[in-house]
Amino acid sequence: MIELGQALNLKIGYADGGGANKNRPYLIIKKNENLVYALNVSSIKGKSHKVLYDSNIVINRYNPPFRMKSMVKMDSLYIIPTVEGLENCLFAEGKKLNSYDLDYIIKFFEDYRTDNTIVEKLVSKDELLINNSPKIERTIEDLAKEEVATSESDDK
Repeated sequence: MIELGQALNLKIGYADGGGANKNRPYLIIKKNENLVYALNVSSIKGKSHKVLYDSNIVINRYNPPFRMKSMVKMDSLYIIPTVEGLENCLFAEGKKLNSYDLDYIIKFFEDYRTDNTIVEKLVSKDELLINNSPKIERTIEDLAKEEVATSESDDK
C-alpha cells in the first residue's frame, strides 16, 4: 500500500517537458484512491548552488528513504496514477520520511504554491507502464482493453 512520506523510484519525463532518461526519486505528499501526488527529490551532491534556489529545500533527516543528502524541488508536482505494481517502485522497502520533515515539506509546498507557479505533470498510465516495466506490469484488464481497441480498429 502506498503511503504519504514514502518515495517512488520512477522513470518518467520531466514536468517541464524533458524526456524520461533515468529513474528518479519522488516523495509522496498527497494521495487519493486513484492518484499519488509527488515532488521530485534530488541529491545535493555537486549541486550546492541549486540548494540556494527558493524552489528547493534540503531534507534534514533524509534517511530513510533516501541514502544521500537530498533536496526537494517545489516547482513541479507529479500526479501519478496508482496502477497495480506501483508499490514495487518504492525506495527503501517502503520506509517513510521522518514525519516532522514530511509535514514541513508539505506546508512549505502549500505556501510556495500560493505565491509561485507550479508546473503540474499528469503522468499517463501508458508512460508509467512503458518506462517502468517490469516493475509495473500491465494488468489483464489493460491487456483486454488493448485487444478490444486493436480488434475494433482492424474491423474498420
